[in-house]
Amino acid sequence: NQSLVFDIMKLDVESKKKMFLTSSMRSNYPVFSPDNKKILFIAHNNSTTQLYIMNQDGRNVKQISENIGDVQILTPVWSPDGEFIAYAQSDADGFMDIHIMHLESREIKQITKSPESDLWPVWHPSGDKISYTGMYGYTPNLYTYNIISGETIQNTDIGDAIFGGKWNNWSSTISAFTLNTVDSSRIVEIAPSRVAEKTPLIMNPAYSSWRTKKPDNLLDD
Repeated sequence: NQSLVFDIMKLDVESKKKMFLTSSMRSNYPVFSPDNKKILFIAHNNSTTQLYIMNQDGRNVKQISENIGDVQILTPVWSPDGEFIAYAQSDADGFMDIHIMHLESREIKQITKSPESDLWPVWHPSGDKISYTGMYGYTPNLYTYNIISGETIQNTDIGDAIFGGKWNNWSSTISAFTLNTVDSSRIVEIAPSRVAEKTPLIMNPAYSSWRTKKPDNLLDD
């Protein structure tokens, strides 16, 4: 039944009972609010993605964004105080950047602007910083943005492909994961105050020719 249509389901881990919270909304990325009373999620109408909030039982669904056209949203998260949300958004130009929305005023601030993708925002418990994954230099690495000062620092600079995940309350680090380029994906802990020692990207030409590759036989028009 509608196997190609995403919907949000809630599972009771003790009783194993499941219930759908949305119906035929092409919804994804559910995130509980800090007080566990609300759920933030995204849903699609054709090629336009909107942000929604509903009660944790699926009632009182409210659309909180007013996007038009080809807009895609990924990985939304709540701020620790529940007053803001951060998310990755790609507009018709195809550039995916991190945005912050104030829920009461609906005011939106874009905090990154790059042709490469920025996604997976992670709020710090203090509420004044956001770590995210930036795809700069063809390699995903972790970056941290200071909301107060507007400063961004690069936390990692490695070829293993670091993707930001969740805040680790026990160690006050970002729990991230690596791409399974060898035999498995690995979990790593990264201090958000860490400043990476950046080195030039070096790639074997045998594996980088795609950057400048053109068709062997061009077709007119």
